[in-house]
Amino acid sequence: MSWYETMLAEVEINKSNVEAAIEILQKSLKRCLGRNEYWSVSMLKPKLAVALYKREKKILPEIEEFFLSAISIAQDHKTRWLELNATADYCQVLSDDGQKQKARALLSPLLAELSEGHSTPRYTKAKELLAILS
Repeated sequence: MSWYETMLAEVEINKSNVEAAIEILQKSLKRCLGRNEYWSVSMLKPKLAVALYKREKKILPEIEEFFLSAISIAQDHKTRWLELNATADYCQVLSDDGQKQKARALLSPLLAELSEGHSTPRYTKAKELLAILS
């Protein structure tokens, strides 16, 4: 269910219904943590961080922690695509916040390490972001 809620929240973010997205993601995150569904957490936390950033217009410690935690969980579970999702979302927020050098330093090595999936939309979007950061 959490993959669906993540997508639903993304739609709400794109419609500028940030509070609705935050509510969806917080409920889903609470449920997943209660069930020890950590693979879901690495999908939910970055989207929640994006929604909170859109609301706050700055990177608060809580927002950064959501991103870093999601990246760490994905790394621990060796789920490279969830790591790419979290890292790319974080780097987009860093870029929007004017921290392009930090974003480039995070995204560049990860993309260089990925040996497959180069034609996927997520990889392509991350490569486009890296080009903007350079």
